Amino acid sequence: MKKLTGVAPAMITPFKNDESLDLERLEKHAALLFDQGVSGLCVCGSSGEFESLSLDECVQVYQKSVEVAKVNGGYIIAGLGGRSTWEACAFAKAAQEAGADAMLTLPPYYYGFNEAEIFSYYEDISKASSLPIMIYDNPGKTGVNLSVRFIAELFRRINSVQYIKDSSADARKIFELRQATEGQLTIFAGWDSLMLEGLLAGAEGIVSGGSNFVAGKSVQLFNLVQEKKYAEALEHYSSFQPLICEVEDYGRLATWLKYAVKQVHHDMGIPRRPYKPIDEQEAKTIDSLLAQTGLI
Repeated sequence: MKKLTGVAPAMITPFKNDESLDLERLEKHAALLFDQGVSGLCVCGSSGEFESLSLDECVQVYQKSVEVAKVNGGYIIAGLGGRSTWEACAFAKAAQEAGADAMLTLPPYYYGFNEAEIFSYYEDISKASSLPIMIYDNPGKTGVNLSVRFIAELFRRINSVQYIKDSSADARKIFELRQATEGQLTIFAGWDSLMLEGLLAGAEGIVSGGSNFVAGKSVQLFNLVQEKKYAEALEHYSSFQPLICEVEDYGRLATWLKYAVKQVHHDMGIPRRPYKPIDEQEAKTIDSLLAQTGLI
């Protein structure tokens, strides 16, 4: 299987006014992102409101996304996890059956599992599906802090662990992971407001929620770094970093992302409850940042 690199937006999941899944809008948005030059899509992740999706709904998102990716020569990373190993394995099997290229896999969370339990969880998922595993390292959201040493151990001992989405908000961790795995573990920068820092530290791809509405800018940033045009990359990134930083770090992620996409591209529907619709002050904040960035 070809190694996955490049920009893969963490795609939002569209819902109709009754909060049911809107596959027509999903297909339209996925096609638009590929038109803007992204290499792949990461679906059913944090930006995609995975926590509100059933297994059946995730399967529908996987399948429709794979259809669009095949037409555009791109790849699909299927987000998954579970309240138990059994549930996570069910999602992993479904992702493979749908034709995904890799699976973004949350560690077990909430209960404070130890390393032996987390290792067994990833090992069981690797047996349930032959897809490459992308570890999702996001301690701020999951409450699970995966150490560099432990991630390197997962990589060495479980063959299907090939990728990691680093959302630790610490660019040093990317550098340390490259050292600990001798550059063999493929790292995706997963914190929007550290995109450039992540790439400079050794990340070979970007999984970004903000790329739902700045996909072209993210692709340009990635290409500039690959071409070693670092001064240009810094200038370019500075032009939109305040916007994605605001949305990622200070906003209500799904709600703000959907509003930004609506303003820049098209209406992707409402977020699912308990998210509330965007209020007037939030809209003014986002509109001001979009205008400063030249997006509206």
